Amino acid sequence: MPDPGRRCAGCQQHSRATSKSTEAAEDFGYVYGLLFQITDDLLDSQPNSETGKTGGKDERDHKATFVTLLGREKAEKKADELLKGALATLNRFPEGESRQRLYELCEQTRYRKK
Repeated sequence: MPDPGRRCAGCQQHSRATSKSTEAAEDFGYVYGLLFQITDDLLDSQPNSETGKTGGKDERDHKATFVTLLGREKAEKKADELLKGALATLNRFPEGESRQRLYELCEQTRYRKK
């Protein structure tokens, strides 16, 4: 069965993906996953009724987060770097609507408010 991540990215036109498209999909998944987590940690670290979360819950629960490990400013900078990295990785994917949707997903993830 075709890998759903590569299929979503438009990297898998046939049942057998090339090693190049597999590597690009794996790289994107890693960078995007970190981007998502840091953004989630940033949202949790600030009290905001828009987030849908109780602000500061991770801190109250004594969880190690990117914000507690790096500080808010460095976590913001790291998230910005990861966004750039995710978008650069997408340039290795075939052009098309699927790639454009992933660009939009990255932007929405980084700049989401909840």
